[in-house]
Amino acid sequence: MCIGLAFALALVLGPFLGAKIGLSGLFWLTAASAIMAIVLLLLGVPKIVTHSARRDALPVWSEMSSLLRHPQLLRLDFGVLALHCTLTAWFVILPLELVSAGLPEEQHGWLYLPTLFGSFALMVPMLIVAAKKQQQKRFFQLAISLLIGALVISQLFNTHWWALVVGVLIFFVGFNFLEASLPSLLTKLAPPGSKGSASGVYTTSQFLGAFLGGAVGGWLQQHFGPQAVMLFCSGLLLCWLLATIGMRDPAQYRSVSFTTAVQGQQQAEQLAQQLSVIGGVVEARVVVADSATYLKVEKAHYDEPAVQAVIAR
Repeated sequence: MCIGLAFALALVLGPFLGAKIGLSGLFWLTAASAIMAIVLLLLGVPKIVTHSARRDALPVWSEMSSLLRHPQLLRLDFGVLALHCTLTAWFVILPLELVSAGLPEEQHGWLYLPTLFGSFALMVPMLIVAAKKQQQKRFFQLAISLLIGALVISQLFNTHWWALVVGVLIFFVGFNFLEASLPSLLTKLAPPGSKGSASGVYTTSQFLGAFLGGAVGGWLQQHFGPQAVMLFCSGLLLCWLLATIGMRDPAQYRSVSFTTAVQGQQQAEQLAQQLSVIGGVVEARVVVADSATYLKVEKAHYDEPAVQAVIAR
């Protein structure tokens, strides 16, 4: 929530501040904000002891190769890369198109503010219906289609500011839905005990996408014009949409972990086998080095007393 609000605030204040302090002033303001954040982190955030399972919070290098070959997680990693690449690439040309359509730079904030709030209002019912009917995949594909449709509308009618407003609204409906859904899908699809590592790969893909979008979008705009940027973004999103064909629609899973003391790998494998046949347990993993057991369970059928009984033996 706070990240989304910060993003919305930056979009709204950016045009106004840019008109007052210029581009260099915005960079200095960004640097000053980063320094303030470091000071706040060092002095204002209390030191706490974390009791969460280690592999659910921290990356483990030995797992990276298997996670990079996980087909479902790869779809999410490519998806968040494509999403943020498209966002930054499109915003290379969107302000220029708004100016060409007759909307001065200093007034762009008044466009972003209502469209962002409107997109949040339209996105929330999508999230509720998708979760209630357990149709995440269908709504996921709908959201990607909204992104593509928004780019097509903004390109076909880029001389009309009202069409660009409609395009921005539709784009952020899809963007906000995907931004909220992707991390949730990641936690459901990540193997038990690998959430920390999977989150590390996902976050790296997210910021790599933001970097590539700005770099590639700027290069295409300079050498080939805005149409090339739109083709690049649309092609990337279309590839993502095609990749979702093989996407698994996850059930209502959650991850649980227990502290277990096992002697050797053979005993760990026996415990994992015993746990995997209990009702509601989808995957079981026992890590000797962590003295921990990680389970992925189906909420509706999870037999927790049976699991506790096996672990207590």
